[in-house]
Amino acid sequence: MNALTTQGTTADIAAMHLQPVLGPLGILQQVLQTTPQEAAKLPVTLYAELLRQSDAVQEFAKAVREFAEASSELRYAEVAQHARSIEGRDFGVVRIEDAGHTVVCETRKIVDWDQDQLKQLAAKITAAGDDPYLYMEASLKVQESKFQAWPPVLSVQFESARTVRPGKTTYRFERRGAPGASNPVQNAGQKGAH
Repeated sequence: MNALTTQGTTADIAAMHLQPVLGPLGILQQVLQTTPQEAAKLPVTLYAELLRQSDAVQEFAKAVREFAEASSELRYAEVAQHARSIEGRDFGVVRIEDAGHTVVCETRKIVDWDQDQLKQLAAKITAAGDDPYLYMEASLKVQESKFQAWPPVLSVQFESARTVRPGKTTYRFERRGAPGASNPVQNAGQKGAH
């Protein structure tokens, strides 16, 4: 066991370090000792506080990650770029030694293709009697807002190519009377909401 695990659970350690920044995390600490089934049965005020605290921890973690990445960039970018240039590369992994530690610096290659130019090239390949799909992949999409605005005579032709599936559901609480707050009983009775 290392020094951190002997002092308490991961939740306890996280709460100890986050408390000065985020305030008391009592409900979050307590809930992490239960199961999701038990948490789902909490009174709504405690449940809303659980979600608020989890959002705060997530925002804090994101801010810490961005800070650490910016610090690493300042500390290692120039040395990593020099190491890559010695190897004749602009991308990939290089390892840097720093006071007995090996720092793995990876710069991924991201390639973007100009879609209009690819369409023109595909047309030229087709005009030359060849199959453009031997050289490139195509991904066709229809913007949902445009699809919804089409006349039925057009949209019915595309209907069989369209699949609608739910995304991940998120939950948040609003105080009654706050801008955008809604009455769940009133909304439950409304029809046609998709």
